[in-house]
Amino acid sequence: MKHRTSLIMLGLAALPLAGCGANSPATTAAAPFVYAVNTKSNEISQYSASPSDFGALKPLAPATVPTGPFPYGIAIDPHGNSVYVADVDANEVSQYTINPTTGQLTPKTPATVAAGRGSVEVAVTPNGESAYVVDRNAISQYSINPTTGKLIPKSPSMVATGRNAEAIAISPNGKYVYVSNLRICVQLPGLRGKTEGFAFGPAVEATDRDHLGIPDQPAHRRAQPAGDRGHRNRR
Repeated sequence: MKHRTSLIMLGLAALPLAGCGANSPATTAAAPFVYAVNTKSNEISQYSASPSDFGALKPLAPATVPTGPFPYGIAIDPHGNSVYVADVDANEVSQYTINPTTGQLTPKTPATVAAGRGSVEVAVTPNGESAYVVDRNAISQYSINPTTGKLIPKSPSMVATGRNAEAIAISPNGKYVYVSNLRICVQLPGLRGKTEGFAFGPAVEATDRDHLGIPDQPAHRRAQPAGDRGHRNRR
């Protein structure tokens, strides 16, 4: 698996971090805690990052928490209460509660929620009400219980994407979701510029009920792959 530069969100600061996954395999809670997925050992490493130590990471006790097989994408809700991890080889999402004092992760009940085939990335809306998981050719969509943080499948539970979907981003207002499709280029309304092997996917709009629907404007066209930069080895 190739590594690329990602972002780690620490409070209001964005720090560069080398890692896998579009949303970064490391993320932080509102409190000074950091979580990173370990794909080969099927676990999450958890740390404290005290401002008094200039943000230096110190392992919590325990230092790791188990996940499903091949965890990849990781996201935290904006309130800093829950962590969600996409487990590629299990086709599911692991969900955890964050202890606000110690930062330790505790699996929710149930500990996992079903997703589509090859669930690879997860993103949460800015208001913390919805979560979206990128599967191989679809997006699984969930409501987030405001009290427990548990994921609840929406209806419909999945929306189709282009082939080999991977990276996902949500607009700051929470109304739009964008998914990139490896080796496929999709022209979005108003989008200009050249893409090389890795391009934005279909525009996907969240309705008033936060359910996804595919607008009918985008015209699909093939993009010429640029070497193997858009290739994903796992799937």
